[in-house]
Amino acid sequence: MLRNYQKLLWHIVLVSLFVSCNAVEDESYLADCASLKTGIIEKDTVILETEINNLTSDLEPKPTNSDPLGHEQNLETLVASLNNQCERLSVEIKCYVCIKTLPAQSEILLQTDSSGILVTRVIDILTPYNESMTFFGVHE
Repeated sequence: MLRNYQKLLWHIVLVSLFVSCNAVEDESYLADCASLKTGIIEKDTVILETEINNLTSDLEPKPTNSDPLGHEQNLETLVASLNNQCERLSVEIKCYVCIKTLPAQSEILLQTDSSGILVTRVIDILTPYNESMTFFGVHE
């Protein structure tokens, strides 16, 4: 009888762990695509900083031999998230760790339509070795 209770308790613990792990995965940030589009068109650094930093806040560096800073995959993840979530945006990596500042910066290229005019912006992303990537600036 005691073994049956132990088995039941063990199943409850396993189910609880499974449910809690799934709940964390479902809480990933969803981009506010309308705000992002406005931020891109108007070069609004407040909007862009908020949206980019929300998307990168959980992308911790994972250094490898080929990527000592550990953010190359994170930059790819950011670009994929923006492309998958925001159908009116086209986003691509312009360069990774190409601006030799401290910390180094990477750039992503964003394009969107504004009343029939293609708007193109470059967003600079700080790529530090010891913390998440963050928005740094926007330019043409």
